[in-house]
Amino acid sequence: MQKLILFKNTKISIKSIENPSLFWEEIAKTFKWKKKWNRVLDWDFNKPKVSWFEGRES
Repeated sequence: MQKLILFKNTKISIKSIENPSLFWEEIAKTFKWKKKWNRVLDWDFNKPKVSWFEGRES
C-alpha cells in the first residue's frame, strides 16, 4: 500500500514539474469560477513576473 501511494505521489510530482500549466489547470477545473481564466500561467523571470490564471473571477 505504501509503495502504491509513493508511486502515485511521484507521478503527480513529475507531472507538476513537466507541465505545470496543465497540472494546475486540471485542478482549477474542479472549482467553480464566475469567469474562466484566459491563460493558466504567464511568467517572465527577467522582470521577475509570474501570473497565474489571468482573467479569472472567483
